[in-house]
Amino acid sequence: MPEIQVSPDTRRIRFRQPALSSTLERIRIEKEFSRPDWLDRLSVTEGEYSLFLQSGSGLSRKNLDPFCFDLGITHENLISGNIDFRSLSRGNGRIEMPEQYRTGAFSTRRAVISFLDGLESIFDWRWRHSSLKHFGLSEDMLGDATKPTSIRLIEDLAKHAVSTYGLSQHSLFELGSYSMVAHHDCPAGQEFAKARTVSEIYERLFGDLLHYFENNSSFTLVKVKPDLCHVEVRSRPDVATALGVHRIGSREVCQVRAGILASLTGYLGLPFADVHELECMHLGNQRCLIEIDLTRAHRRWLHKDAS
Repeated sequence: MPEIQVSPDTRRIRFRQPALSSTLERIRIEKEFSRPDWLDRLSVTEGEYSLFLQSGSGLSRKNLDPFCFDLGITHENLISGNIDFRSLSRGNGRIEMPEQYRTGAFSTRRAVISFLDGLESIFDWRWRHSSLKHFGLSEDMLGDATKPTSIRLIEDLAKHAVSTYGLSQHSLFELGSYSMVAHHDCPAGQEFAKARTVSEIYERLFGDLLHYFENNSSFTLVKVKPDLCHVEVRSRPDVATALGVHRIGSREVCQVRAGILASLTGYLGLPFADVHELECMHLGNQRCLIEIDLTRAHRRWLHKDAS
């Protein structure tokens, strides 16, 4: 039986105010400024900038204000790190997805976007940037979450995160759970928030809302109780044929998906579900069978109703 995943504490989903040195370096890298051009824009020498990166001091408003004006950001936003790096980066890269991610494109880009957002917010923005570069991607490709892509993309990103950054299965689970934060205000998130019971979230997901995320596999709720759901996942033969595989996805994708499923109760302001994989296609079974334990969320829901 696959390892049982423990739900992440929602407090792990956190936001940190970056240091000014980190913010400036990110702008330099995202905008692809050469080092000489960058130093010229800040009106500093190489030695002065190196000292600033080490100590966090040495730059004044005299250095920063013209720079902010050129980029269209305020000094206050620069200091706080409250910058829309996605918009800042757009216009530097290709718009069309690489060919391998346009073939068998039965997923939307939502899972990819939330995975990368989580990689940045929970771990390191440099990991996001290098992952994009490694797979020939750009922020321009991720501007519209509704556009199609292949499940290969989230699979490749997850495997890369494990092999390059040493992420564990639990870390992949946590990245999957970040989808609740990334998509809280999207149309699907707004629909989840309307659920009248906890289990109704999953009935909606595997019913009329699945198209918001993917259409790679068939999902069947084989058991639905107020505090427990079982969902069966099987590969769609036509998608598998288009991808040239026997089984769609991978163990890494299963971990990310488990995190996504666990986080759905968060749309109701409830504790995340506990997700157990009882069977997995990628461990030799004919299907994936996922148990979604809603005990904690259901108890909180009953308490809210009572109050």
